[in-house]
Amino acid sequence: DPNCQEIWNLVFMENIYRMDKEKNKLVIDVLPSKNVDCGMGLERLSMVLQNQTSTWNICLYKNMLVRLCKEMGLDQNHILTYSSLEPSKNEVRLRIIADHIRTAFVLLSD
Repeated sequence: DPNCQEIWNLVFMENIYRMDKEKNKLVIDVLPSKNVDCGMGLERLSMVLQNQTSTWNICLYKNMLVRLCKEMGLDQNHILTYSSLEPSKNEVRLRIIADHIRTAFVLLSD
């Protein structure tokens, strides 16, 4: 349903892949210590607090997308109104670049 947005998820980690060298194939083993990862993430929390329908519309990405559009000479109006379930090729490219920029800043700050 396009009107639903996941803001929280649970990942149950129980198995691990490993290469069995004798059989020369990938096998699944049970983890010695199982766990659950509960995730909301900064972007999802920001989306809720800023009353947005997509993480791409939050201020973190919006500012980057505006600047990227400006630098690349692209029309920013369509890109900043994330409403399409099938973004254009330029939208996808800009989002990938913006996500890489965000990741680089997180790595640098770490």
